[in-house]
Amino acid sequence: MGYLYRPRLKSGARSEIWWAKYYVNGRPVRESTGVAADTKTAPEGARRFLKGREGRVATGQPILPRADRIRYDEVATDLRQHYEATGSRDLEEADYRLEHLETFFAGRRAAAIGQAEATAYALKRQGEQASGARSTASSRS
Repeated sequence: MGYLYRPRLKSGARSEIWWAKYYVNGRPVRESTGVAADTKTAPEGARRFLKGREGRVATGQPILPRADRIRYDEVATDLRQHYEATGSRDLEEADYRLEHLETFFAGRRAAAIGQAEATAYALKRQGEQASGARSTASSRS
């Protein structure tokens, strides 16, 4: 069981963003619903958010972090750990490839990386004449 609320700001006024508080394994979890409404009753979007979270808790499904908060750095770290655990890739090669991506995508939210950003990265690498570097990296195998 959980509830929706609007926390007080430092100024003493109520926030326009609705927050949800629910329990997972007896521990309270507070999370922004991302729904803004300056009303006394919670808007439908916020109620839907809370019902979804409560449903996942009730069925034992994991509460995943919001995709819009995951950063490239976390994805790269997870990928490297996966390669290390499974041995499915050469770690030296993976680090070499991730190093170039790191300089361009570090600190960005993963969900915000789309086709436009991938194209900008490709153009940047082509400007650095990375095509020659690619052939030397593949010859290391």
